[in-house]
Amino acid sequence: SSKNNKLPSMDELSLQMQRHVVRHFLPAGYPTSVAPGYSRYVAYCVAANTFGAASMVLSTQTLLLAVGVGSTSTAPMAAAINWVLKDGIGQFGGILFASRLGSAANSSIDADPKRWRVASSISMDCATWLEILSPLFPQYFLPIASVANVGKNIGFLTASASRAAIHQALALKSNLGDVTAKAGSQSILASLAGTTLG
Repeated sequence: SSKNNKLPSMDELSLQMQRHVVRHFLPAGYPTSVAPGYSRYVAYCVAANTFGAASMVLSTQTLLLAVGVGSTSTAPMAAAINWVLKDGIGQFGGILFASRLGSAANSSIDADPKRWRVASSISMDCATWLEILSPLFPQYFLPIASVANVGKNIGFLTASASRAAIHQALALKSNLGDVTAKAGSQSILASLAGTTLG
C-alpha cells in the first residue's frame, strides 16, 4: 500500500511531460510519422510566428497612434472610418490577388511552395514595417495602412496556400489532418508567446 503512494521520480515526470507535449503539439507517431525535415520546419515556423506576433502588437499600436486614437485633435468617428476603410481596401486587394493567382495555369504554389512561403514572410514583414512607420506620416494614414493591409492579406493568402503543399510533403502516414492540426496548435502557442513579448 505504501508503494502506491510513492511520488513519481523526475524521470517519470519528464516522460509524462514529453507525452503531453507530443500529444498536444506533435503529430501522433512523431518522429516516424513525418518527413525528416519536420523538426527544422517547425522550429522555423514557431520562431517566425513568435516574432511575427510581437511585431503585430507593435504595428497595431503604431497604427492606432497614426490614426489619432488618444489625440484630442482627432474625432473618434473619423478614426473609426479610416480604420474600417483600411481593412476593407486591404481585404479587397487580397481578393484581387487570390483571383489572379488562382487563374494562373498550373499554379506555381503547388510546384514551389517553399518559394511562396518565403514570399509570404517577406510580404508580411514589409507590411508590418510599413505600419510601424505610419506615425511618421499621419496625414497619409489611409493610403499607407491600406497598402500595408493589402500586403498582409497577400501574405496570409500565400502562407495558407503554400502551407497546404508543405504539410502534404511532411505527412508520411496519411496524417495530413493531424500534421495540419498540430501546426495550428504550434502557431497558437507561438502567437501567445509573441503577443506577450510585444
